[in-house]
Amino acid sequence: MLSIKGHTHTYKKCSQEFGFYDVFLISDTGDVVYSVFKEIDFGTSLTTGPFKDSGLAKAFTNSLNNDGVSFTDFSLYIAIVSSTSWLFVGSCL
Repeated sequence: MLSIKGHTHTYKKCSQEFGFYDVFLISDTGDVVYSVFKEIDFGTSLTTGPFKDSGLAKAFTNSLNNDGVSFTDFSLYIAIVSSTSWLFVGSCL
């Protein structure tokens, strides 16, 4: 299991250096267990929760079938203040 404690600075730095709006850590069951900004999707399930039909959920689901990697096209993502987002999911082992 990936440890989050003590790594918040690293995730924030990653977000800033690579120009990502947010960095999420998602469990293998689809739970959003970490988010730099802790918006309304933090702590939800991408398989059964309110964002199960979102681009993030689709990227997560696709990553399970594609060796842990998935990209999405730009789409509306309501959890990020109704903005358009491009999403990348990569597995962390």
